[in-house]
Amino acid sequence: MKVCRICGNADRNARHVAQERMLGYGDAFEYLECSVCGCLQIKEIPEDLSRYYPPAYYSFERQQYSGISRYLRLQRTAYKLYGTNLIGKWMSRIAGDYSDLSYRKGWFSKAGISKNSRILDVGCGSGKLLRRLGELGFTELTGVDPFIEQDIRTGNLVIHKKHLSELHDQFDFVMLHHSFEHMPAPLDTLKQIRRLLNPGSHALIRIPVAAHAWRVYGVDWVQLDAPRHLHLHTTSSLQLLALQAGLEVVDTVFDSTSYQFVGSEENIRRRSSRVSPGRAVASQPAPLTRQHLRQFRRQSHELNAAGAGDQACFYLRN
Repeated sequence: MKVCRICGNADRNARHVAQERMLGYGDAFEYLECSVCGCLQIKEIPEDLSRYYPPAYYSFERQQYSGISRYLRLQRTAYKLYGTNLIGKWMSRIAGDYSDLSYRKGWFSKAGISKNSRILDVGCGSGKLLRRLGELGFTELTGVDPFIEQDIRTGNLVIHKKHLSELHDQFDFVMLHHSFEHMPAPLDTLKQIRRLLNPGSHALIRIPVAAHAWRVYGVDWVQLDAPRHLHLHTTSSLQLLALQAGLEVVDTVFDSTSYQFVGSEENIRRRSSRVSPGRAVASQPAPLTRQHLRQFRRQSHELNAAGAGDQACFYLRN
């Protein structure tokens, strides 16, 4: 692939080689960085992506929480939906959750999404977020994920082992939490979302963004996650795709965390620890200190405020 899949640019596109790290395979993959829209995209999509989504993959885990832990998580989700829950506000400040909701506070109410609205979560894995919404009283919950082992049905929730194109219902709200970057055909995915949305309804796409952390760490950036992340967008490339699909980006919220630094620094340390036989041991990077962690948290807040964090929520309207 020499042409950008997003904007069609074929001029001066930079190339980078990244390794699979999460599962320890070490397979190498080439990525192209578009010089026009900035989208970072894998050069060739692996024929069998399922190899990189084993049954133990983190989003397939069916974690069960009980007692106070369950209660506090529900309060945090309620706060992120409506912006009025004091316990949830406190929980949101002290306990980050990479897979949790990241809506602009109170956005559900402003968008007219009620507990009877039909909600679809695309690439939801075992449906942890949908289950939490169900416990908060939402009644029309659907998920879809082609990599789960089989359909999941529990209470008012159904998760289909299907591709998005195989669904034919209509929904009031469609959300993709860190799943859009895993999809081989992003424009077609957005067109499918538009097809499934009722007129005037909204979608939320939460994704990594190739911004400051990518420029600093390059192929050691933790959210590159080769080869599962097939397209890592910029705000420009996502807006361009939405326009092509007939959707409007109405709001953007950056929600990056210190993980963009901590995870990337860990990648550097893993790479530095690999020494070829017969070679002198290279000096190792100094360990991260509490001061580093405080600095990373502060810098993450600053980057989010400046629209330069390494992940964001994009709100789209049909």
